[in-house]
Amino acid sequence: MITRRSFLKYSLATAAISPLAMKKTASADPPAPKMPNIIYVLSDDIGYADIAAYRRYLNLPVLVPTPHLDSMVQHGMMFTDAYTPSALCAPTRYGTFTGNFCFRGRKQWGAWSAYEPINMIVGGLKQKTMGDVAKTGGYHTAFFGKLHVGGDFYEIGSNNIYSGDYWNDNNVDVARGYASNGPTDYGFDYTLVLPSGIQGSPYAYYENDQWMKIAPDSTIVENSSGKKKDSNWDASTVGAFLAQKTVDFIDDHLINHSDKPFFIYYCSQAIHTPHYPPDYYDEDLSMPVKGVTGINNHTDMIYELDLQIGEMIAKLRAAGIERDTLVVFTSDNGGWDFADTQAAGHDSNNPLRGMKGEIYEGGSRVPFIAQWADTQTGQYTIAPNSKSNHLTCTIDIMATIYNLTGQPMEAAHACDSVSLLPVFTGKQPDNKPIREFLIMQGRNTGGADRMAIRVGNWKLIINHNNYNPIELTNLKTDLSEANNLVNDPAQQPRVMKMVSLFKQVYNNSACTSPRVAYSTPGCVTNSTLDSDDNCVIDTNDLANFAQNWLSE
Repeated sequence: MITRRSFLKYSLATAAISPLAMKKTASADPPAPKMPNIIYVLSDDIGYADIAAYRRYLNLPVLVPTPHLDSMVQHGMMFTDAYTPSALCAPTRYGTFTGNFCFRGRKQWGAWSAYEPINMIVGGLKQKTMGDVAKTGGYHTAFFGKLHVGGDFYEIGSNNIYSGDYWNDNNVDVARGYASNGPTDYGFDYTLVLPSGIQGSPYAYYENDQWMKIAPDSTIVENSSGKKKDSNWDASTVGAFLAQKTVDFIDDHLINHSDKPFFIYYCSQAIHTPHYPPDYYDEDLSMPVKGVTGINNHTDMIYELDLQIGEMIAKLRAAGIERDTLVVFTSDNGGWDFADTQAAGHDSNNPLRGMKGEIYEGGSRVPFIAQWADTQTGQYTIAPNSKSNHLTCTIDIMATIYNLTGQPMEAAHACDSVSLLPVFTGKQPDNKPIREFLIMQGRNTGGADRMAIRVGNWKLIINHNNYNPIELTNLKTDLSEANNLVNDPAQQPRVMKMVSLFKQVYNNSACTSPRVAYSTPGCVTNSTLDSDDNCVIDTNDLANFAQNWLSE
């Protein structure tokens, strides 16, 4: 068994394989399993330039070590053009759960309190989650970490669902657990969640919808702000605890559920505020965290997040299932710009404009890394040390699961997701985009809500209340969004077409799925503009405009 004392040494020792060894073994590899195990990691507030491998790609100085994520890049695929559907946490988590743009939920800008009604639409036509699709497709499913999409709790002393002030939990019976619409209703066989992460009440763990005491003597008490918490709550221990419970789930799966693959959705607490890095990651005090980066608590938490990834991958290697497991790492939005972090030389979003919350690139362009490899033997499904420039979004995991399980996309589900499987396996040509457009949301620098549509290299920021175009930039030549071309006469046809496409998608209340049958052999792309459902984006589908945009 890999313990926390030994996993760091073990995982780093097996991380480096010579290119010659990779090449030599590749041709003899047996076929990859159709349905790999999956660990999908959604970190919290990690910016485009927070990971060392991305900083090297951007020619920036590396001050914060992330060896395990760097190893994922070395042995997998780095996406350079990946986004979240929102520059903020709660709406992104809705979109990632469902494969939808954020405006298709109950609350376009997210359910922020643990006690709000769940943001996924329920009732007659329940919006399916990634857990639903994975479980139906044959996976043993689990969810760990930050939930942040709402849920139903009881009022104290009654069987009524709490419906008062969602930011005042005085009358919420948090010890009783979820009343309904809890995480076990999202298609997961096992759940261990923090309803609002580490930044919101209740500050407590819920296992399979029931409050899980941190220690036998735990009670529900109030913190200094009057919010409810487990009496043994310690935010600095959350990351290591979640990673350990994930390892425990894998151990149990291999013993009791080895007849099927597992799907794990892991939502780390790191690196959201409050930044409380542990003194040590392990109980044996062999792996220090606090102070390791020599900058501040913020950067120490980036290092602690990397240790979580390392612990999970070390378990896969020790169990001999690394090659059979697809591991994806990304973030829920861009990073915060902390003055002291920047002053030390580490800018979370450099060279992008803006930061978390903003409609600019710094708000929603994020790291996205995928590994499907055995780093001990050099057998790979995803090519090692590869890069993808395909426009990608965190919501694309949903269609990827459909694709892996051979399930056809269903009407009114995963409306905006496209499969990444052809990109992972090298079957998608670089000049054939997997998606024609992407819609994002955030705020401008003045705090007003805004939306943006990305088509090819072009990004248009829009006031979605009146469809007025605000800023147009060509990200291929202006990644920092410094040159606004929205009033350029030569760009007016482009602006009009992009506004028209945005309105068409934004107002599609029917939310009809792309209807691409991923169970069809040879279907390597999913497209909302694939009007004849032949799995090919051709000039007939692109009509009068998209083929021109995609070539620029």
